[in-house]
Amino acid sequence: MSMNSVANADLPEIPGLCDYIDLKDGMKRLRGNRTVYKSIMQRFLGNNNMELLKEQIHARNFNEAKKTVHSIKGVSANMSLTAFNKSIVELEQQIKSGSYDDGTYRDVLDNFNKTIDYIAILIRQL
Repeated sequence: MSMNSVANADLPEIPGLCDYIDLKDGMKRLRGNRTVYKSIMQRFLGNNNMELLKEQIHARNFNEAKKTVHSIKGVSANMSLTAFNKSIVELEQQIKSGSYDDGTYRDVLDNFNKTIDYIAILIRQL
């Protein structure tokens, strides 16, 4: 049995988690290393890029917001934060095309907040 299948066999089962975080994919990316995955999750919680993006959007500074949203998109994809990544990709497309919509930003915040809640639960169980 490979390290990944051993790691995936005993992953915590958290109701609703799969809607926001693809834990199996995230662990696979790190070859089943829970310590590293947990560390990355903790760093994500302490990151202020979403606050920075909020400030940039409220100031309508879309040139800087493009850079910030792109960075957030990459991190969320690498961490397998599925719902958040999907909404941040849509937001990035809107900002790049000049068709920004406040509703999409609200979706991003909603997915971000729900994802943060699941990350906090997940950290305690890894």
